[in-house]
Amino acid sequence: MYNQIVLIFCFVCTFITYINASSSSSDNKQPAIRLFNRHKNEATGMIGFKEFKNMFGTELNENKLLQEFTKYANGNNQMDLNGLNNLLDDTIGNMTEKDYNKVFKAIDSNNDGQISVGDLHTIIDRINPDYKKNIEPSLNINDKDKNRLISLKEFLQVMNDLKE
Repeated sequence: MYNQIVLIFCFVCTFITYINASSSSSDNKQPAIRLFNRHKNEATGMIGFKEFKNMFGTELNENKLLQEFTKYANGNNQMDLNGLNNLLDDTIGNMTEKDYNKVFKAIDSNNDGQISVGDLHTIIDRINPDYKKNIEPSLNINDKDKNRLISLKEFLQVMNDLKE
C-alpha cells in the first residue's frame, strides 16, 4: 500500500503541475496523452523505464517503480500509451477519498490544511524540477476561491477531474 500511495502522490503532483498548466494551450488532448508525448522516445514512439522514471521523479524506490513499470510494459520493456493509461487507471482510478486525504496531507508540508506554492515547490523539486515553471499557472487553474492556496475541497475536485 505504501508504494501505491507514493506512486499516486508522484502522479498527482505531476498532473497538477504539468498537465493542468498546459491544459490552457491549443493542445486539448487528454492529460495522459500529453504526458506520454512529452516523454516518449521519438524513434520508438514508446517510453522505456528511463523515460517513465523521468516522468515521476527520483523520489520513488527504483526497484518498486520498475515493478510498476514492468506490469504495464510490453515484452520489449517499453510502454505504449495504452500501458500508461492502464497504469493510471489502476492507480488514480481506484483511489478512495481516504487515499486522496493521505496524498493531500503528504503534499501539505506544514499541516495547515492548505497546499501552498511553497508546498508545491518543495514537492516538485523532489519529483521533477522542470515542472516548477507550471506551478503558478496550475495554481491559478485549481485555486477556485483565488486565495493562492489549494484546499482539500479543491484538491478533491482535481482528483475527481483526473478520474474522468
